[in-house]
Amino acid sequence: MEKIKKATLVLLALTATFSMAFSGCKNGNEGGRYEPTAGVYSYNTYTAVSPSNWNALTYRDNNDKQIMDYISSSLFEYDFSKTSEGEIDVKGQVVDYGMAVKLEDVSENYLSGGWGISEGEKNRAWKITLRSDLKWEDGSSITANDFVYSMREQLNPDFKNFRADSFYQGAIVISGAKNYFNGSEKDFSKVGFFSLDDTSFVVILEQPLSLLKEDGTLSYKAAYNFGEFPLVHRELYERCKQRPIVGSKLWTTDYNSSKKTTLSYGPYKLTYFQSGKLYVLEKNEHWYGWKDKKYEGQYQTDRISCETLAEYNTAWMKFQKGEIDKIGIDVSIATDYKNSEQAFFTPDDFVGSLQLQSSKSALKNRETAGYDKEILAQADFRKALSLGLDRAAYNTACTTSSRAGFGLFNSMHYYDVENGGVYRETDEGKRVLCEIYDIDVNDYASLDEAVNAITGYDLERARALVASAYQKAKEAGEISDTDKVRLVYGSAVDNEVTRRYYENLTSQWQTMLKTTPLENRFELVFDASYGDEWATSFRSGAYDICQAGWRGAPWDPGYFLLAYLDPNYAYSAAWKTDEHMLTATVKGVNGRGEVTNSPTDAYSATKSLMEWYDDLNGKWGVGTLEEQFRLSLIAAMEKEILAQYYTVPITNNYSASLMSYKLDYTTYEYNTFMEYGGLRYAKYRYDDLEWKNYVAKQGGTLDYK
Repeated sequence: MEKIKKATLVLLALTATFSMAFSGCKNGNEGGRYEPTAGVYSYNTYTAVSPSNWNALTYRDNNDKQIMDYISSSLFEYDFSKTSEGEIDVKGQVVDYGMAVKLEDVSENYLSGGWGISEGEKNRAWKITLRSDLKWEDGSSITANDFVYSMREQLNPDFKNFRADSFYQGAIVISGAKNYFNGSEKDFSKVGFFSLDDTSFVVILEQPLSLLKEDGTLSYKAAYNFGEFPLVHRELYERCKQRPIVGSKLWTTDYNSSKKTTLSYGPYKLTYFQSGKLYVLEKNEHWYGWKDKKYEGQYQTDRISCETLAEYNTAWMKFQKGEIDKIGIDVSIATDYKNSEQAFFTPDDFVGSLQLQSSKSALKNRETAGYDKEILAQADFRKALSLGLDRAAYNTACTTSSRAGFGLFNSMHYYDVENGGVYRETDEGKRVLCEIYDIDVNDYASLDEAVNAITGYDLERARALVASAYQKAKEAGEISDTDKVRLVYGSAVDNEVTRRYYENLTSQWQTMLKTTPLENRFELVFDASYGDEWATSFRSGAYDICQAGWRGAPWDPGYFLLAYLDPNYAYSAAWKTDEHMLTATVKGVNGRGEVTNSPTDAYSATKSLMEWYDDLNGKWGVGTLEEQFRLSLIAAMEKEILAQYYTVPITNNYSASLMSYKLDYTTYEYNTFMEYGGLRYAKYRYDDLEWKNYVAKQGGTLDYK
């Protein structure tokens, strides 16, 4: 499950902690071994897939964020608000300074210099002033020049880094960044990202982005859009550079892929890493937050240990033995444990989808005698797979608390954060779903009733579409009356969870195919050989179906569309979105394409999806075209993406978890900005030695029912 490149809603990133005493792990981490110690508080967790790199310039999926979130800090950060007595208000939130101490709109200072800023224009140039006590884990200072170096390397055309377009496409379009990345401009001094001195640097944008409220305090966008500029250690990063291999022109790096290639600037540092086995982090004594009273009483955790466990049953046994401190409630144990006093349920912006192969040539090239794959290139067949899936039944059988998903966005995606505007609750967002799932709104008393009638399941229609697709494929000479259809369902791991997904899909689709020309002629093959490369392999056409989705950018649905349109991100990498045309009308824009924000103005055109995307996030970007006018175009683009059926949404994620008796989050009342406070605010009932003794007194197995 990949994560699009944006500051994320779930703030478990350890951006701030405080502790006056460093208890440390007195036994060390040699070989990853550790003996529970009095006065030390460890958080023990697990992952199904080990991270492969945690380099902010190149990381690709959510697994790689695991370590990166612990070893980095933010310039601006979210926090719980405080009561008049100084206690945290778990229902409130604020935006605060982290690594930075000041943010200023300095647009008026850069009217010259070729930056394209006009007299009186605001929110185009921002000066960020850093704390003076920022350090790497080796004690060396972090300066504004380090941020400038890191951005230069992020955009370095010799590397074509995966995360580069975070800074030339979307809400953050740094002046000159795209030209430098593409190599059309060789001089980085033409990029609007430069230092003024050791503690301050300037970011110049091609489009306005408001980061301050009218009273001068930080808006949520300061943390959301400007919180996490890339930062790498110059000397170590240079040592980690690797020349192009034979057959490639691109340089690579192994920075932040092992203990020896990693340096932290966050509250924790990596002290042990064995790929596929275990990683361990301990407090970084040089992190600025330990001496800041703002973080007093926070971050009690001394040590974080994460073991790689592919099998849920293995993790579940370890949780019961007190060796893991948090675990998801799998459907296999849900009946007994979903009502536990230690259970909690979390809404999520993640939309789980089936991704169907978009490369017809790849499908054809992998065909073998007597077995067809090209029918997946028929839109009718892909739609049949969608309508032939009972999403409600699927989520009941395969998940503990998730719900049927129908669109690219769910109830956690806000188009207007400050006013609580949820995209899926708008008329535009509702009509998209009705149109995609053939719901006639006129048959219902209201639009809401029509939306509530959507199930996404229509066997009769699905079977008719199979027959149609089969006939088209047969007429094209792509399938014969004796061929079977064999599709591969790929996965990173083979465990009880992924097998459950696969088996449910197989059963439902076999039922759907009854009475069609493909009855008894369809095979779905499970293949978990792709490991960490499962996403890259799918995009390159190596197999046919994967189950994946995106989380992130929950407060910018227009930007989020990039996950489905850009071949660098989209699972449908072969779909030419720069050629796929869409006719749309946008209000608030005049006939010349100029933003007026007047409801009487409207702009109609036929453009490619990527051209519309660039308009939406470029000249009509967030803060330029009012949110209410962006909705119609976002909806039109969502509908067009869904109508291809390369992405078939099936799940709106709601996670169900058990927390160990060992510790507690500060709240289990979900906070949109802070979630439950994460490890930053977590409190322990037992230190490591006390916990070991407690588990022993319970006979070695804990009861969470």
